[in-house]
Amino acid sequence: MSQVLGQSVVVDNKPGAGGNIGISETVRAPKDGYTLLLSSGGAITINPMIYSKLAFNPEKDLTPVAAVARVHVFLETNPAVPATNVAEFIKHLKANPGKLDVLSGQLQFWFDPGPGLKQVEAGKLRLLAIGSPHRSPQYPNVPTLAESGLPGFDADTLFGIYAPTGTPESVIEAVRTAVAKALEQKNVNDVILTLGATPAPLSRKAFIDHHATERERFGELASLPNKGWPQALSPLIIPGTYCTAANRAPGLHGDCATHTQRSTPWTPILIPIPILPGAAAPPLSVFPFFHFLICPDLGGGL
Repeated sequence: MSQVLGQSVVVDNKPGAGGNIGISETVRAPKDGYTLLLSSGGAITINPMIYSKLAFNPEKDLTPVAAVARVHVFLETNPAVPATNVAEFIKHLKANPGKLDVLSGQLQFWFDPGPGLKQVEAGKLRLLAIGSPHRSPQYPNVPTLAESGLPGFDADTLFGIYAPTGTPESVIEAVRTAVAKALEQKNVNDVILTLGATPAPLSRKAFIDHHATERERFGELASLPNKGWPQALSPLIIPGTYCTAANRAPGLHGDCATHTQRSTPWTPILIPIPILPGAAAPPLSVFPFFHFLICPDLGGGL
């Protein structure tokens, strides 16, 4: 973007509180296009549902500018786990409830948004599947979780650029154009692919519409604690059932009531995570995010 805009672009990482620190700083910044947010969609759409007190409303205080990359999650296990595919993995979980650090073998699996792929290449982790609607171009022979018996599984998130609401449209268009041109560069795409993601040169409308879909999708998930945690929190997924008692599943620790799932393509499906009786339900998690500043050079500017 620096080359396209003809000025310096300074990356200023602002981690913490699931992305809320960086988002707060962005929405408080002048609406001139020189402070922008690079964030996962999860921080934008999920945080308002899981944090009771926020000093901002992403839907009102941020304007989606451009999507940059689609970040996938990879289901990886410790090589000692006796499973080479998802079916064998679920069978192993059923036989070993309560046995969940992956490299040391203390934790048998995790969903990796990309950093662990180097360990996969080194043979220290085993890649079973990708939690995306489509196979990864880096691993075309690795099936999706949907192909592996979990239809509708989609845990992708879009990393994109946001501006404080009120930023002039001319500035937003200039940034959007710069992102589009950057994504045409092979070296930029190569870096994104190396991180385990794929470039996402979406139109601005498609990027905005994506947020509406995600809010609906995760809004349904966020309401589950009041309805009873989904049975998928047990070692066995039985589509269409939700537990009447938190963390309990049919045939394991209690009874469940039938719940009719949506039939839409994005029906939320949670991966099975063994939980012991009385254990607290795991919180939703979001991907890390980054905040960056476009700093004007002398005599420059958007």
